[in-house]
Amino acid sequence: MQSLLKATQSIMTTAIKNALGVDCVAEVTQSPHIGDYRCTDAMKLFNQNRKTGSFGCASVKELADKIIKAIPENPIVLRAEATAMKRMSYNVRKKLASDPKSPYFINIYLKNEVLEQELMNMLKSGVAYKAPVKQKVLVDFSSPNIAKELHVGHLRSTIIGDATCRVFEFLGHEVLRINHVGDWGTQFGMLTAMLYDQYPDFTAKHPNLGELKVFYQVCERM
Repeated sequence: MQSLLKATQSIMTTAIKNALGVDCVAEVTQSPHIGDYRCTDAMKLFNQNRKTGSFGCASVKELADKIIKAIPENPIVLRAEATAMKRMSYNVRKKLASDPKSPYFINIYLKNEVLEQELMNMLKSGVAYKAPVKQKVLVDFSSPNIAKELHVGHLRSTIIGDATCRVFEFLGHEVLRINHVGDWGTQFGMLTAMLYDQYPDFTAKHPNLGELKVFYQVCERM
């Protein structure tokens, strides 16, 4: 089955052929900011053909719009739009607006039903993906102070840590789970000193475990 990226690339290749009469394979990549995919050919074709009039277009954006209008009917692409480079600040984009060479991408949006079907196919057949390079990954979990009571923050960190480990394992990496408890000797030494001070007969009269937290807080201030 053809991937969505390859199918979109084929559609944009046809659009370029329809709009400009040029035989070239469209450059389509995943879009990091806007839409699902982006095509960079408008900028490249405009600059390569400036001596011959850039296909009758006065700017990169005009050429991009021309390609967009030539996108054939298809079951995948919902719409496409010409957008200035995202990483530029508003002031820079404003200054370049009058420059015919101002960089524009064609951002492509796929139909929701196509994405839904792709997800359903993944759920049915599974996802087979491995990282190009296997690495050793160390994930540090909640790392609680074992001389104090645990709280919900430790549980949250543990869940996030385990989820992160599962993702890396799925990608094929070697994962090391670490839960560092620190210098617990110092912590329990402080608690033991307070225990002897507050409950000298603790073997006969047992302290409330809840008081250990108070003991620790007092020791930290000493």
